[in-house]
This record gives sequence, structure tokens and C-alpha cells, in this order.
Amino acid sequence: MILSCVVGFISTYAWYGKPHTVACNFQLWLFGLSASSLAAALFGKQFRFFRSTAGTGFVRKITKSDQKGASNPINPELEFFIIWVILMLFPLLIIILWTAVSTPEASMKEVDDLDHYICQTGGVTGEPGGLVWFFILVAYDALLLFLTLLLGFFVRHVPRPFMDKRLMSISAFNLGFLTAVVIPVFLVLRYISPFAAWMVRTLGILYGFASTLLIHMVPKLIGLVLIDRFQPNAGTGKGSGPTLRAGGVADTASLSASQSAS
Repeated sequence: MILSCVVGFISTYAWYGKPHTVACNFQLWLFGLSASSLAAALFGKQFRFFRSTAGTGFVRKITKSDQKGASNPINPELEFFIIWVILMLFPLLIIILWTAVSTPEASMKEVDDLDHYICQTGGVTGEPGGLVWFFILVAYDALLLFLTLLLGFFVRHVPRPFMDKRLMSISAFNLGFLTAVVIPVFLVLRYISPFAAWMVRTLGILYGFASTLLIHMVPKLIGLVLIDRFQPNAGTGKGSGPTLRAGGVADTASLSASQSAS
């Protein structure tokens, strides 16, 4: 997730300076892959959490099994990486086809009686082809964000110590709302004022990646720096996290009880 945000920040540099065919293609690859990677990471984390908690209850109901818990022969980090790789195959294919069939290129275009040197869709299809590939990619990322919110609804009753489920849902909603606002505004402004469209797009990209980092990192930093330092046993209250014993070892008895109750 952090790597996706870093690449997303870097992608904004492809829009600085005089447009060039190479820079126009960098815009597509850097931003397209980083945005899809972020959506895939959010869904992958939410899906892995759902599969190991609420998903096991659904499986037991379907298979009529009394076995509790989730069997996970794969390392959690490896499982997440496999899910992320599978989810990234489709956007990678779309971007490859976009580059091959509707290659972005820098060309002169008249906007509001002024000539502007901007990136446009070239290749075999021309301008309509770029919009088609763009909306296919947007629809795929929007589907991942929607499924992230849906899985967040399924795991809403999981005990409070697992707070990432809420952070995933908040991030997915934030990115979905941002996309629904920025894309229509950008598509309108690009035919009225290319500079205003550039400002909206750049600020939207920076806000999307920065807000996702803040949503996930600030609560963790506050919990580590403040709560664990000044209140090391703050997890004894109702709905709170596990108590920390001496040496930083978590008392998981209350956590296991809450999981069994749920």
C-alpha cells in the first residue's frame, strides 16, 4: 500500500513541463498501475481479513462442519501477495493494450481559440479509444473499492482489536467519492481550460494517495507512541484491545473469549 502511494506521488512529475510522447506514456503506466495497485491492496487486505474471520462462519454453514477457526496453510503475507498479483493482472493487460492500440502522444490542440501542446490518444483508435480504455480501468478499480466496502459490512461485528477493517472501508469510500467528483470535473475542464484541468487532476492525485496514507498511518502512530507509552494496559476496557503484559506480550485470553462470543 505504501509503495503504491509512493509511485502515485512520483506519477505527478510526468505531468510537469512540456508534454512529450514518452512522458505521456509514463503518465499512463505510473498513475494507472499505482491507482490499481492501491485499490487491489485495499481489497486484498479486506478479503484476507474476511476469509479468516466471517468467511469461516459462512463455510461452516455451507459444509455443515463443526470445525472452528480457519485453516491457513499459506503464510499471511504470502497469501496477500498472491491475491495482489492476481488482481493486478487485469489492469496490467488493459494498460498494455492501451499503449499498443491507443498509444498516448503529445500533439497540438486548439482549446478556447488557443493552441495547447497536450497529451492525446493516438495509435490506431485515436481519441475515443483512450476514453474507452480509461473507463474500463476506472470501472475495475471502482469494483474493487465497492467489494472492499461490501466485505467491510460483512466483518462489521468482528471485535474491536481488529481495526484495519474500518480503515479499509474508510479508505475505499474516500477514494470512491474522490473519483466520482474529480473525473467528471476534469473531463469538462479539459475542453475549457487545460491548466485548470491539470490543477484538478494533480490535486486529486495528491489528495487520494496522501489521505490513504494518513488514514492508515496516523491511528497506528498514535496508538504506538501515545497509548502504548502512557497507558500500556489500556486494553482492559470493554471492546478494547488485548492487555499488554510486562515485556510487551499480549494477553490474548480476553481476545479469544470475545472471538468465541462473536
